[in-house]
Amino acid sequence: MRTLLCLLLSIFVIQAHLLSSVAYGSADALVSNHTEAFVSGYITVKGFGFPPLDSALTEPQKRALSLRAARVMALRAAVEALDGVIVNGKRTVKDATKLSEEVKISVSSFVRGAEVLTEEYDEESETATVTLRVPLTGTKGMAAMLLGGTGSVVPEMPFFTTESKARKAGNYDGLIIDARGLGFRPAIVNRLVVGVGEESKVLFAPSMITVAPMERAGAVGYTDDPQRAIEILSESGSVNPVTIKPVGLSAGGTDAVVGLEDAKLVSGANSLNAFLKRGRVVFVLGRR
Repeated sequence: MRTLLCLLLSIFVIQAHLLSSVAYGSADALVSNHTEAFVSGYITVKGFGFPPLDSALTEPQKRALSLRAARVMALRAAVEALDGVIVNGKRTVKDATKLSEEVKISVSSFVRGAEVLTEEYDEESETATVTLRVPLTGTKGMAAMLLGGTGSVVPEMPFFTTESKARKAGNYDGLIIDARGLGFRPAIVNRLVVGVGEESKVLFAPSMITVAPMERAGAVGYTDDPQRAIEILSESGSVNPVTIKPVGLSAGGTDAVVGLEDAKLVSGANSLNAFLKRGRVVFVLGRR
């Protein structure tokens, strides 16, 4: 009984001496907001752990317990970070997990598969540090994984259609949305819409991307550099993308509102080259 109490006390002390911090981005360039996380493609979390205050522990034991505690805190930080990612509008991943058991299970499994970037233990300070990375975009990113389970969170809209053909028929095979300076917010579901309010129609939504291209290239792309946007599209086979500038935002800044003429241009070009279903879409973020 005494042994059991000591063990429980040790565990309590470990938990009482844990620290964790959350940052977004890559391991060598940690950032602190979701916009930069979408641009970099990753959410990176860091957990800190300390050994229990037991002088009888050996150095190997202190190291093992500290690293284990740091991993637990890093995983907890990853869950908290992902919970705050926007799905669409004001709804977050956390909201989606409450509405869908499938989404909840998917997120939990996804976090458990986080990539360990570094595991370090400093004997002098008796501090362990574990850095984990979770992909947000791309072929194995959470955005692509959750798209099928967001129906209960994202309101449906009719699709935009037109008989108009592109002004340069057949030329455009990719789409760049220059959303800089608008306060656009990257999300699991970023759409292009025509019109506002009840008259809104969807020009593009990630759900339009067919399975095979998504597995190859992930969902839509994000960058803060217009030239990089061209490079991203070229990696998926685009040689002549068209760039459009939204006229406004809706759905809390997660939907970009497109002018009617640009909508006709994109729809007409897409009818010839079908680049939307191939996911050849990149949003350029940030300030102008």
